[in-house]
Amino acid sequence: QMLFDGFGVSSEVDRNKARVESAAYKTAGTADILGLKAIEAYLNVLRLREMVKLSQDNLDFHLKTQDQIRVRSGGGVGRKSDQEQVDARVGLAKANLVSAQANLRDAEIQFLRVVGSKPESLVTPTPPGPDVMPKSEEDAVRIAVENHPYLKSAVADVKATEFQQQAAKSFLYPRFDAELGYNNGDNFDGQPGTNDEKYAMLRMRWNLFRGLSDAARIKETGYFKVQAQEVRNRTQRQVEEASRLSWNALVSVRERLPDLRVHADKSRETRDSYAQQFNLGQRTLLDLLDSENELYRARENLKTAEYLEVFARYRLLQDTSTLLSHLEVTPPEEAIFEPSK
Repeated sequence: QMLFDGFGVSSEVDRNKARVESAAYKTAGTADILGLKAIEAYLNVLRLREMVKLSQDNLDFHLKTQDQIRVRSGGGVGRKSDQEQVDARVGLAKANLVSAQANLRDAEIQFLRVVGSKPESLVTPTPPGPDVMPKSEEDAVRIAVENHPYLKSAVADVKATEFQQQAAKSFLYPRFDAELGYNNGDNFDGQPGTNDEKYAMLRMRWNLFRGLSDAARIKETGYFKVQAQEVRNRTQRQVEEASRLSWNALVSVRERLPDLRVHADKSRETRDSYAQQFNLGQRTLLDLLDSENELYRARENLKTAEYLEVFARYRLLQDTSTLLSHLEVTPPEEAIFEPSK
C-alpha cells in the first residue's frame, strides 16, 4: 500500500479533474456557438422571405405601370421610349425577384443543415429585452470575462499544467510503502524441509540521481504552464474584443434604424406623389420608375437593418454566455461541470 509518493498520484488526479473541467467548458462554448448559428439561420430565412415579398411588390408595381403605358400607347398618346423604358425595368424587377427567391432557397438549405429540419411555421421572435441585455459596453465585457466558457476552459488548462508540474516534482521525494508478505513451501531450492516466511515493513525508496531527467521534466512542465497562461491571456483578450465588437454592432445598427425608417417613409410618400403627378403629366415615366426603385431599396435596407438589430442582441448574449439560459435551452450533459467535494 503506497503511503506517500511526493503527491504524485494526487497531483495526477487533480490534473485530470482540470482536464475534465476544461473539456466541459469547451463543450458549453460549442453549444453557445451552435445556438447562435441556429438563430442566425432562423432570422436569415425570415429576412429573405421579406426580401422576396418586397421584390414581388416591386415587380407588381412595374407590371401595373407597364399596363398603364401600353394603354397609353394603344390610345396613341404614349411614346415608344416609355414603352422600352418600362419593359427594361420590368425585366430588372423580375431578375431581382428570381435572385431573392434563390437567396431564400439557399437560406432554407442552410437552416436545414444547422437545425436539422426544414423551416416550416416560422414566426418572428420577440428579441431579448433590456432586462437581459448588458447595460453598457463595460458591463458586457465584465459579464463576458466572468462567464465565457472558453475563457473558463483556458483557466482550467492552466490549473492542469500546474498540477502536471507538481506531479513531475513528486520524483524528487522519497516513496513510502507499507508492505506485508507471506511465503510457505517445502523443499525450496532442493533443500529438504519447510520454508515459512512472514514480514511486515515500511519500505522507503528514494532515487537520488536519474541523469537529471527529473529536472528536465520539471523544466518542461514549466514551459507548458507558461504556454497555457499565454493561451488564457489571449483568450481573455479575444473574449473582451468580441464583446466590444458585438456591443458596437448593436449600438451602430440601433443608431441607423431611425434614419432608415425616415428614408423608407419619405420614399413611399415620394413614390405616391410621383405616381399622381405622372398621371397628370407633371412627371416623366423615368421619374416614377426611379422613385419606385428608391422605395424598393429603402425598404430592403430597413428590413435588413431590423433583422441585424435583432441578431446583434442575440450575438451579444452569446458573447456574454447568457444565450442558452435566455432561450431556456438545457446545455448537453457533457457541458455541465460539477466539481467533486
